[in-house]
Amino acid sequence: MRDPEFMAKAKAETGLAHFLRGDGPKITTSALGIARKSLEHAKKVITSEKYNIVILDEINSAIDYDLAKLKDVIQLIKEKLRKVELILTGRGT
Repeated sequence: MRDPEFMAKAKAETGLAHFLRGDGPKITTSALGIARKSLEHAKKVITSEKYNIVILDEINSAIDYDLAKLKDVIQLIKEKLRKVELILTGRGT
């Protein structure tokens, strides 16, 4: 499931595209808040019984840039429903 409204808001509030290119702001409190909300959203999706496949696009990059903690992502993996295929992508894997 791609949530365009959620992604547009996240990018607008954090300047994430500039951050990933390296030509913009560094990690901000707002960026960390959006990352936390994104993990919470992912947890709701993978435990909802609504989806069989969930892709956490660029989650590995988020860990690499300290926007998400590895232990939180590992916990998310442990909490997923058995029927859910969880795909993690991103540079720095």
